Amino acid sequence: MLTGTRAVSREDQQALDGQRAKKAKKLSDDSLRARAEKGRKKPSTYQQSTTQYERSVWVAEYAKRLANGICQLCLQPAPFENAKGVSYLETHHIVWLAKCGEDTIANTVALCPNCHKKMHIVDDKKDVEILQQRAKPLGDGA
Repeated sequence: MLTGTRAVSREDQQALDGQRAKKAKKLSDDSLRARAEKGRKKPSTYQQSTTQYERSVWVAEYAKRLANGICQLCLQPAPFENAKGVSYLETHHIVWLAKCGEDTIANTVALCPNCHKKMHIVDDKKDVEILQQRAKPLGDGA
């Protein structure tokens, strides 16, 4: 059992996880299975401190209403409805709040879960440009 504390930045932890994932991808199926079978049955735990951004519920709801159940990137209907029968979309800040983006109507869109994840993993500049055009509210002269 580990004792004491250690401070590891999120970036360092992500880099380490990325290195481990690369190593795992290079292993043969047999080697990968052997390591998976020898691994801990119960994962270790750690505590971390994070910064959360208090987002406007008004902006988020407005973005979802403008989308009207359609993902603003792939233009497909939401993949499912929530327990209340409402189309499930996730709000996304085109310029991320962590990158000094604003919590505004012009910077917020509603995306299906796949496109939302894609934006956080790929962050393609062409997709960003598309979303910036589609984020313009109705009646703004655009």
